[in-house]
Formats: sequence, structure tokens, C-alpha cells
Amino acid sequence: MCRSSLPLHSPLAVFGKLQASIVALPFAILLLAAPATSQIVAGRVVDASSNEPVGGVTITLVDTLAATHRAVVSNAAGDFIIAITAPGTYLLRASRLGYATTQTPAIEIGDGEVVEVEVRLDVEAIELEPLTVVVRRRETRRERDLREYYERVEHYGEPHLGSAQIYTRESLEEWDAFSLEDAFRFYLRWRPNGWSCDPKVFLDGQQLYGPFLEDLKFMSLSNLEGIELYAGGGPVQGRFWDPDGCGVVLLWTRPLPEGGSRLGLTELLALAGAAALLTLQAALLVF
Repeated sequence: MCRSSLPLHSPLAVFGKLQASIVALPFAILLLAAPATSQIVAGRVVDASSNEPVGGVTITLVDTLAATHRAVVSNAAGDFIIAITAPGTYLLRASRLGYATTQTPAIEIGDGEVVEVEVRLDVEAIELEPLTVVVRRRETRRERDLREYYERVEHYGEPHLGSAQIYTRESLEEWDAFSLEDAFRFYLRWRPNGWSCDPKVFLDGQQLYGPFLEDLKFMSLSNLEGIELYAGGGPVQGRFWDPDGCGVVLLWTRPLPEGGSRLGLTELLALAGAAALLTLQAALLVF
């Protein structure tokens, strides 16, 4: 198979280049532990009668003095997540057309705590227990990474031009592209600032080197939750900052369904390579 000529420092060239001079460090060393910077309320909104998830619900965080702190909207699966700047006692107010507005009992949120809840909505304003605290625990690194990604989506919007570009799952699903290589070749109009150096590439917060970059270009877009492209030093989070200003690529895989088992990086990229082989075999059968 012939490969088309690519600029030396384009993302595709980086994906395809084996950097033999760089030793791949253990990922446990590459990812330095960092404390959670906020408290989290994460949960799901369900119909009180059918237990089906309810999307499009506005969830408003208020304190005991009825002051509003933040509002988010549940997704199609009924899920929502709210980052809280300070621990304390809060209530959730849930509203959606076709349902009675519900306000939960007070929830005590401790320092750095993640509280998972279930909010139940009814079509009629009747007395029921609207909130169940499912579990209290600490935020995981994966949850923190995705929360910060969604916060950047909210902060930057979803621009397709400029030094900061973010493409969400909805954008990726609209493209007629199978692999990450297809996306960079036909849809992503992005060029890093540095022409004498390569952009840094991260998959789920782990920086990739050498052969991992070669496999990455075959990854199916259906596995990705979002793509972030930064032409300069990267986002404000220090873990992804590039002091040389060569550009940063952040790739986030989709959250697993409840009860699913997450694959490691090696297994995930191995599947990407296997998918590429199957695609090549199918093409040979056609011709």
C-alpha cells in the first residue's frame, strides 16, 4: 500500500513515525498523581413511573439560602455532572417540560467528595422521594479527566477554526470517516505552531510515543468521545502543557456503559491495529 506524502510535522506524520530514540516510560510514571480540585455531584435523572432515563432536564445547584451556583442539562442517557467550588450543603432543582419541577432534600458535600445521586421526576406534582444518594467516594483520575474535558467544551465552545479546536462525539458521528487518520486527512483543518518539533499526543491523559503513535492512526472514531487540538502550548492544565509550543493533541475515549470493563492502552491500540487489518482484507476481497 502506498502512503501519500505528508508534512514532516503534521499530526499524521507524528502518528506514523517511529521515534526509536525515545524510550516509552511506564505510564504510571508519566501520569503524576494530582489531587481533585473540586467537589462533584454526579447522577442520573429517571422517570419515576418507568425508571427510564430522562434527557434535557435542567439541574440547578442551589445552596441553603436559595442562591443559584450552577446549572447543567442532563444528556440523552439522563446523566449529569456538576463541579462544586466549595464543600457545603446544597440542593438540586430539576425541571423539564412535561414533568413537575422537583427540589431534592439537602445534600452535604464534603471536601473533595464525589456524591452519586439518582433524581426521580414525575409528570404530576405528587409527594415522593425525589433523591437517592447512591454512593459517596473520591473522584477517579478518569472522571477528573472527562470532567475537565467537558468543562473545556463549555469554556471554548466547539470551534472548528483557531488555536483551540474541540470536536465532540456529535461532530465525529457526522463525519464520513472510519479512522483517526481519515479524520485528520479529510476533516481536521489544523496545523501546530511548531514546524521544527512534533506536537504532543495524549490518549486518555497518557502521552504516546513511538509505535503507539503508529497504531493510533487506525483507531476507529466510534471509540472516541472527543478530540482537542491546540496549536500552541495546550490547555491551561499543567499536565498537558507543552513549554515548547509545538502543539497538543488530546484524544478521549468514550465512557463505558454501566458495568463495562475498561481496556488498557495496549489492548485498545491492538484493537485499532486489528480493525485496520480487517479493513485492508475487506478491500482486497472487493478488488
